[in-house]
Amino acid sequence: MRQTLVAVLLLLPLTAPAVAAQPPSFDCAKASQPAEKAVCADATLSAMDRLLDRAYRMALDGLPAEQAASLKGDQVRWLLERARAYKAANEANGNDGRAALVTLYDQRLRAVIAKAGPRILPAALAKAQPIDPLAEAGPGAEEEIAFVAYVLTSLFPDPPVPGAGGEAEVMSPYERYAGFTYAGALPDGRLFVAVAQDCGAYQCSTTPFVVDKAKGTAARLAVEVVEQGKRRLDPQAVPLGAPSVKGDVVELFELARGAGDCGVKWRYRVEGAALALVQSVEKPACDGKDWSRAVTKSYGKPD
Repeated sequence: MRQTLVAVLLLLPLTAPAVAAQPPSFDCAKASQPAEKAVCADATLSAMDRLLDRAYRMALDGLPAEQAASLKGDQVRWLLERARAYKAANEANGNDGRAALVTLYDQRLRAVIAKAGPRILPAALAKAQPIDPLAEAGPGAEEEIAFVAYVLTSLFPDPPVPGAGGEAEVMSPYERYAGFTYAGALPDGRLFVAVAQDCGAYQCSTTPFVVDKAKGTAARLAVEVVEQGKRRLDPQAVPLGAPSVKGDVVELFELARGAGDCGVKWRYRVEGAALALVQSVEKPACDGKDWSRAVTKSYGKPD
C-alpha cells in the first residue's frame, strides 16, 4: 500500500475491502460464526487477527498461572463480544459490521499489549526492519511494521488530539500503520521509527520513536520545535511531513500544499531521547522551480 496519500484517500471509500490473501490466526475452513467468516474474507481484519494472536501469545509467555488464566478468560469474553457486536452492527447499520470489527480488534490489540507491558518489547522489536512508505515493501513487511507501531503507541501513548482522525472513515488504524509508517536505520544500529498517526490528503503527522533492537528497548522522542523564534523541547510533538534518514540526519519534509514543490525540510539528529533541530530549509514559493533559492537556517544547541 505505497500509493500517495491522496490516491489512497480518494480510492478507499469507493472500493470494497480487499479479500484476505493470508488467513487469520484460526482455520477459516472451520469458521461457523458470521464474525469469523467476515474476518476470513477481509485482508485488514485477517491481519489484525494475526497481530492480536501474536500479542496474546507474547502476553501469556512467562505469566504466572493465575494471571495467565485471567488473560485467557478475558480473551474468551472478548470473542463472545466480537460475535455479539458484529451481529448488532449488521442489524443496526444494514449489513455493515466491518467497522465494528475493526474497532474491536484495535481496542483489544492495544489492551493485550498494555497487559503485557514493557516485557513484550524485545520480542516485538526483534523483526523490525527499515521500511519506506514511498517504496513497495510487500504485505509481510507492512504487517511487521504495523505490529511495531501498535506496540510502540500502546506502550507510549500520546494524549488524544482534538479534531484528529481525518482519515478515520476511509482508513483503519492497521492500514495507516502498515501503509505509512517509516523506519530508517541510524549509523549506530538503532532505528528511527515515525508512526503514522493522523493523515490528510498528502501527508501524515507522525509520532517519533527510537528503537534499539539489540537491547530490546524503545523510547518516545521529544522534538525540538521553534515557536516565536525560540526553540524548546516538546515531549508530545507530532511532526507533520514525509520522514527520511540520511546518515545521522532525520529529515521531515512538511509540504506546503499538495503539489509538493514548496514547504519546509526540517532536519534533526537523535540525541538521547530527543530530536535535536539542526537545520530548516524553507521554500515558500510554490512555483515548480528547484530549491536553489530556498531559505536555510542552521541551529546549534538549544537556547
